[in-house]
Amino acid sequence: ARTAAQKAYPLLVCSLGNPGPNYAHTLHSAGHTITSHISAVKRYQPFTKGLSGLVSRPDNTTYSFGIFQGFRKETLDGPPDEDDWTFWQSTSLMNVSGAGVKKAWREYAKGVVKEGLEPRLVVVHDELEAPLGKVTVKEGSSSARGHNGLKSCQASLGSLRWWRIGVGIGRPESREPDVVSRYVLRKMNGGEMKAMERASSAVVAALRQIGEGKR
Repeated sequence: ARTAAQKAYPLLVCSLGNPGPNYAHTLHSAGHTITSHISAVKRYQPFTKGLSGLVSRPDNTTYSFGIFQGFRKETLDGPPDEDDWTFWQSTSLMNVSGAGVKKAWREYAKGVVKEGLEPRLVVVHDELEAPLGKVTVKEGSSSARGHNGLKSCQASLGSLRWWRIGVGIGRPESREPDVVSRYVLRKMNGGEMKAMERASSAVVAALRQIGEGKR
């Protein structure tokens, strides 16, 4: 349980997808599109290498104006707003992403626990078959329904309690494996990108619920 002084759980928010520019903004990497969008809207630091993947943290700097020294950069003690979140993007292939998530979580959690806080892990992923942009929240141990990235996470994380947020990417007419594979690995069109941006606000709401212990 949280300590009395801890208002919310700090979250490590991990998105799954395939790495590199060829896979950027493909439907299967919708999780990365979502975390990139939220990070940009919240004006977090750009994603850079860290925690065995790519990390974006709150930009804890602000500008204060003094009569004599002009503008100077000041560092704040905590995030600029109430959300104590760290975004992390997997740089492994989707089907083996669990090991990276586990390493990132261990490193992140160690630092948070040192501060006397209890962190939580959330995984953001694409959801085939669900309507485009529909956001669902489940316990990490719920059925992965054929999602190999989630299966990999479940195998790596073992008995850890974690949460997952799925973002719907629709589905092709046919369920033939080749057709499905081509569908999830194609780049999103403008309408689909817009749907991901709209879904981001529901993802933020879900993250706040998890952070506040309401889930």
